[in-house]
Amino acid sequence: MITTSTPLAASGKGRLLTLWILSALVTLTFVGAGAAKLAGAAVMVDLFAKVGLGQWFRYLPAFWNWRPASVC
Repeated sequence: MITTSTPLAASGKGRLLTLWILSALVTLTFVGAGAAKLAGAAVMVDLFAKVGLGQWFRYLPAFWNWRPASVC
């Protein structure tokens, strides 16, 4: 006979909460990176100038960063 106790259910809720928090942090990271590219942060402007594809190319990776964030 298998029995379960209440602490297992509580730890399951803790794990779920931890996963939600981690998901939110990852989402904020992607949104922040995309926003920095779209806003024209100096670091991103310098980075894309070094790549040599032009500043127009910043928009494509910015939207790539926002796509996973929209899934979360």
